[in-house]
Amino acid sequence: MNPRHSWIAAEFDDLPATSPSAVQWSVCLVHLFCGIGISAHIYVSDIGFWFTGLGVVTPILLVTLGIIFLVMPNEKWYRNVMVPYLSSRLNPKEEEKELFLQYHRRLRTVALPLGWLAIVVCQFLWTYTTMLMIPLAAVHRIFADSLIFVMIGIVMLFLVMILGILTISERLLGSIYSDIIHLLEFENAWREEKQRREKDRMKEEKQRGRDKRWRKRMPLHR
Repeated sequence: MNPRHSWIAAEFDDLPATSPSAVQWSVCLVHLFCGIGISAHIYVSDIGFWFTGLGVVTPILLVTLGIIFLVMPNEKWYRNVMVPYLSSRLNPKEEEKELFLQYHRRLRTVALPLGWLAIVVCQFLWTYTTMLMIPLAAVHRIFADSLIFVMIGIVMLFLVMILGILTISERLLGSIYSDIIHLLEFENAWREEKQRREKDRMKEEKQRGRDKRWRKRMPLHR
């Protein structure tokens, strides 16, 4: 956390969670239906190409990207929740508020096309990996069994790529919107504090659960 914002821990406010907008729901459903449509079309037209081609991995990644876009904070949340919170803490100018909203609008805009590019890369890797492994699977069963782990690895790679895309996009846009860097740093500090508190809450809940199970196992004493 930036030392200039270390006081946020003492004055932290747990803001209301974001609620998906109609646009986000529409984008998510479009990705869902596209994934189902692609999978069904490949299955019907060329079942032999269904697993190694576009029938499995691409639909999974399309749906994953749609869900990621669905849970991203939208402009309404930033305008109605985060901006008032920033105003109460930092008292930014009206121009800075608009730049802050514009920054997050552009960040969401670049997320989708770069996410599609990541899907293309992951699908390319999946297709050529399976083309190499399927002939080997006919000889050694272990290669056939390992295909599911390769698929899981591809999905994990996609998530890492999305995280990297968002991180790089944030830094590039942050250099463009350097006039509001103090607002962006404050938001990051708030998110770090929120994550820290959520982790502490989860640890406390786990500890209470262990204590409760321990008390149940202890013999009763009169």
